[in-house]
Amino acid sequence: MLKRGLSLTILLFFLLFSVVYCKDNTVYIGNPVDFSPDGRYLATIDLNGNVKIWDIYRGQLKKILSNSMTRSISIAFSPNEKFLAILDNNGQINIWSFKVFKLLKVLKDNESNLIYITFIKDGKYILSANTEGNIKIWNVYTRKLKKVLSAGLENVIQVSSNNRKLEIAVLNKDGTVKIWNLNNNRIVRIISTNSSKILALDYHPNGKVIATGTDEGKVIFWNVYTGKVLKVLNAGTNKIIKVKYSPNGRYIATVNDEGTVYLWNLASNRLNKKIGGGEFKVIYVSYSPDGNKIAVRGKDGKVQIWLLKGNKILRVFK
Repeated sequence: MLKRGLSLTILLFFLLFSVVYCKDNTVYIGNPVDFSPDGRYLATIDLNGNVKIWDIYRGQLKKILSNSMTRSISIAFSPNEKFLAILDNNGQINIWSFKVFKLLKVLKDNESNLIYITFIKDGKYILSANTEGNIKIWNVYTRKLKKVLSAGLENVIQVSSNNRKLEIAVLNKDGTVKIWNLNNNRIVRIISTNSSKILALDYHPNGKVIATGTDEGKVIFWNVYTGKVLKVLNAGTNKIIKVKYSPNGRYIATVNDEGTVYLWNLASNRLNKKIGGGEFKVIYVSYSPDGNKIAVRGKDGKVQIWLLKGNKILRVFK
């Protein structure tokens, strides 16, 4: 269990960069970048905690959503394109109407150290999770709390949700992954490795496989329901702090602790592309809904959008 002083230090760093490096190099990642469901807009969080909405087609800043009293730490578009949810450092989830940009609702969560929000069930509900493993599900329309679940973990660092089922995978600082069924509040599977430590995770779009990145530079692919290892991808020797599937599940992006992104073809296990590293250190990646573009967010707050087929930078936002 982290001491109170260290927890406060971690939270302060989190608010500043949307990523936290604590003394043992544990990485806490929120969601500082998200594409709109139609792929036209990109929401980003800058280093001041402001949310910026960019028109990708025109390359223009469309709107800035800011609050002088709080900092934004995670964002999520609803699948039905109606809402944009913004999590701030006061534990409030602000629900905005998308495109009109009117603040509709504020969900007040008394839990501390919230790190994750996502919409489920086509945008009717929103799920939140904190570093203590407390998970809550809210009805977006009524603002009522529908369900509370404790994952039984002390230091949650990443969360991934299954879009096909009401499931959530929660990664603890010790490298243990717990997969929960949110309908019956039961554990579906516990995943861990003996030889390495899991630092990142993401659900395959089909909901049947979870990819985990390790401190040995490997990506391990697990069958969610049997717990068996399906295959292992050797992605280098650096620690992997983020993994992200493409929308069709054929590719996966890995981000290592040196700030380099590698894009892999999962059919051949071959490297398709390298982004970042050097002066531009990447901390987060997000695919566009059609899978043709990828947004990479640097530690400096800059966001690059790459056209994957043309292998070139389409936009740079900051």
